[in-house]
Amino acid sequence: VVLEAVRQDGMALRYAADDLQHDREVVLEAVRTNGMALKYAAKEFSCDWEVVLEAVRQHGQALEHASPELQSDRTVVLEAVRREGVALEFAAAELQRDGEVAIEAVKNQSRALQYAGKELRGDRQFLFTAVKHGSKALAYAAERLCCDRELVLHAVRHSGEALRYASAEAKHDREVVLEA
Repeated sequence: VVLEAVRQDGMALRYAADDLQHDREVVLEAVRTNGMALKYAAKEFSCDWEVVLEAVRQHGQALEHASPELQSDRTVVLEAVRREGVALEFAAAELQRDGEVAIEAVKNQSRALQYAGKELRGDRQFLFTAVKHGSKALAYAAERLCCDRELVLHAVRHSGEALRYASAEAKHDREVVLEA
């Protein structure tokens, strides 16, 4: 009965008896249906690579309920951010500073840049790539880069809305405004 319930709605795991929250087959079915069901699985599953990978494939933010070891696992984190960019928030700090991981997150959701390492948000070359994937990327760039005319021009060429996040100086620049 519980197995069928979690196949229909993974979150039904929260109502399952404790012994079934420890049952790997039941937990796998639950996270395949709704990755956030990982929150209701027995703690041991937050360390189970296969269970966590299934969970983040279904719902990237399930990474929040993974063990610190799996939040540091590049494969798991890449799957999570490809599914839901803002899952970068729950990645280990070293992966938040990883340019490839951060760009994958930003490709999915430009606002994910807010969770990227500070060094990346201040890296001009990294930002040139990030702003191609969404206007909000400029919103989370280091303040000094929001004044960088070349970067702002690049951003508004990809999305006029990026002008919203540019410096006051850039908003008064005729060429920048015309490009937007």
